[in-house]
Amino acid sequence: MESPSKIYAAVLGLTAFAVAIATGLAVGADASATLRRAIVSMVVCYPVGALLGLIAGHAVREYLKNYRAEHLPPSMEDAVAMYASEEEVER
Repeated sequence: MESPSKIYAAVLGLTAFAVAIATGLAVGADASATLRRAIVSMVVCYPVGALLGLIAGHAVREYLKNYRAEHLPPSMEDAVAMYASEEEVER
């Protein structure tokens, strides 16, 4: 699976390109100027997307680490003890 930073970077870069092209077409700008602005927008937004992807990936990893620490038993012995105590409570 691709890293989130690559995915965010590609999506943000292509979105910037599409928005610049659509804006240029909407205002009736020259084709070469529109394409130049779209390429510059894509090149500028790609690293921004990569940075956002790094931040998002880190946030997800931290959340999962905290969730596992709070909700999952750290070892198989603890899991067995936890389920055994739950069975005793049901009796």
